[in-house]
Amino acid sequence: MAVVGLVLSATALLSAPLLMPAGYSWVSNTTSESAAQGVPGAWLARGGFVLFGSAVLVLCRRCGHRWGRLATACHGVFGLCWSSPGSPDTGGVVTGIMPRSRSGCSGRR
Repeated sequence: MAVVGLVLSATALLSAPLLMPAGYSWVSNTTSESAAQGVPGAWLARGGFVLFGSAVLVLCRRCGHRWGRLATACHGVFGLCWSSPGSPDTGGVVTGIMPRSRSGCSGRR
């Protein structure tokens, strides 16, 4: 079950850029930007986040007895944090804004 969740998550996150508006670039924009509120098609990236987080939580449940308490707790928090971006879209904070493309890591646009 966890492996299926991981495969579906990877499929969703790799497919999400196909639903993005014309200005989106899978090279210069991040996967998180494809899940932003108010972005058309963001449901697919959000679904990928939820699937990934859920798969990690399933692994915690199944393998936690071998990992120890601290490792299980850390993975559990990690899974919850990955699932949180999948919360329902309540509308964009500022409507009509699409993230700008970035050129390199220098912060210049």
